[in-house]
Amino acid sequence: MRELLGLFSGLLAASSYIPYTRDILKKKAQPERATWLIWSVLASIAFISQLSKGARQSLWFTGLDSAGTFLTFALAIRFGLGSLKKRDMIALLLAGFGLVLWYFTHNAIYALLITVVVDAIGTGLTVWKTFEHPDTETYLMWALVCVAGLLAVASIGTFNATLILYPCYIFVANFSVIVAIFLGRKLARPNNQLLPAPANASSPNVALSTQVCEHETVMSTLLFQYCQKLVILSADKQSVLLAKRKGEADYDGTFSFVGGKMETTDESLVAGMKREKDEEIGAGVRINIIPDESLNVLFRKADGNSMVLPHIAGVYISGDIYINDEYSEYRWVPLSDLGTFEPKIANIPEMARWAAHKLSEPDVRLVEI
Repeated sequence: MRELLGLFSGLLAASSYIPYTRDILKKKAQPERATWLIWSVLASIAFISQLSKGARQSLWFTGLDSAGTFLTFALAIRFGLGSLKKRDMIALLLAGFGLVLWYFTHNAIYALLITVVVDAIGTGLTVWKTFEHPDTETYLMWALVCVAGLLAVASIGTFNATLILYPCYIFVANFSVIVAIFLGRKLARPNNQLLPAPANASSPNVALSTQVCEHETVMSTLLFQYCQKLVILSADKQSVLLAKRKGEADYDGTFSFVGGKMETTDESLVAGMKREKDEEIGAGVRINIIPDESLNVLFRKADGNSMVLPHIAGVYISGDIYINDEYSEYRWVPLSDLGTFEPKIANIPEMARWAAHKLSEPDVRLVEI
């Protein structure tokens, strides 16, 4: 029975990479790069150690886990989050120091404790990232490994500190990521509720408000579509990102800001903005936005429907831009050239000036998406 529990634990842990890889490729999940670098190093050590000691059948689990770890790290380089920030550098240095200690340790329990600490450093980075960006992780992946950890504990049978420590740690580590997802979403939600349309909003391109509402509004009838636009300035705040639309009834062949409609599955306004950013210019692109304020416009479409267009100010940080099939090209247009740049939506210069002003204000609160 214990052998079956152990086998099922390994298969469950290995299968967790399937939904995670799927979500990464769909740009729904963004793994923390430094975390998976640390875990890839640990997986390599584990595999090489077992191979050198003559392991054969047990190499299946270690090999599959290592393959999943390497695959995730490779995908994280392209689709993940994290760079050489201070916290990432500190974590990598601590992990490197721990690995040096592990190499010179000949006591089994000490070596195991050092392995857990190094692994926990990587886990801490992901927990931190997940709390800040709760929509970048996949519940199912971490839940599967949680259950695998419990099954691994149950498969041991008798209490043995050396054997029981690591699977217990695996359960706690993965459960902490689940808690970070839950708390991150819950705490982000109250300040990102939908903005109601005022009763006198009747003409196109009328500014409605400059503040995002901080209370939930219940509406008996849906009066409009809520379509967020990202006014993304370059790192030096001298240019703005515009993309040329294609195949649209209203603005085909016209340059506009990127962005799109909120969806019922979006957990918050910030989550909706991040999803649109990921879909339209790539999950690898990192921008800082002002989440608490927007410049809103009411637009009447050619088909007679109305849309509220909240414009969100943001500044580009890093990442390669890959536009989707809604656009034919993109350009970084200098703010000084917007007056003569064509074809563009008429209010682009005004919105870009507003974004530049807001982003230059002292102590402005920024959130990375």
